[in-house]
Amino acid sequence: MSEETPAQMPFHEETSFELDRDQLESILLESQNISPSEKERLNTIIVDANLKISAEFADIVPPIPDSDIVKKFVFVDKDTMNELEDAWDPTSNLNLEYSDRANTTGRVFLYEGRFVIEVPATDDLWGNLTENNRNILVRKYKTEEKAKELVRRALDTNIIIHESTHLYQIPNADKKMYLLRETQAEWMTRKHVPHELRVSNPEFEKKADFYQWLVDKYGVKNAHECALTGNVENDTEIVSNIMSEFSEGAVKDLFPNLKNG
Repeated sequence: MSEETPAQMPFHEETSFELDRDQLESILLESQNISPSEKERLNTIIVDANLKISAEFADIVPPIPDSDIVKKFVFVDKDTMNELEDAWDPTSNLNLEYSDRANTTGRVFLYEGRFVIEVPATDDLWGNLTENNRNILVRKYKTEEKAKELVRRALDTNIIIHESTHLYQIPNADKKMYLLRETQAEWMTRKHVPHELRVSNPEFEKKADFYQWLVDKYGVKNAHECALTGNVENDTEIVSNIMSEFSEGAVKDLFPNLKNG
């Protein structure tokens, strides 16, 4: 068994899944069907993302070694992701559930063992683009294959930076803290994904904008420290103030697909 199989990052004994640990690990072991070259490509993105994230958070939390963080990513097909989603009870650890879970392409499981399940991008995405967008990309990158590779790399880079940010966040059961951390992950993705690879939509941008507003109001170190650790140099007032910004109206605006919470 190679170093990078899921056996290297076992599930905790108690998880939020309605399956036992052996069943979960069996699902993941059977799903590892990406090629060595694809795994190497994805590992390169992970290591590059980790360099940026660890530098951003250097004064707050210790870096995750590259050799460790690549093992925290488990790449599966969409059917396996759906199977895990169906078996996961997000309310058991006060995580929050979205109405669009079927569209999930990456998710971090902090309570279950601090790892990420991701569906790598495929050429199927190419067909989801408009013909005009495909033509623009082909003209820019000279060949259709190079344009397709750019699309795959863009989606993988966005997901990896987002989910890697979550790996730096200390587990916390507070629901508003969870929402803060989602806005931080979108802010980090917007900041650290190269412009030509940025994948966005108005919902992502709204979350990133909200976190930027918190950064402007409370300072970047305070916002980061609160989101990462749940504390700000033991200043509970700042933490309380930041959390109070997640009013009912703000939550509905930022997370329109939220089902529980």
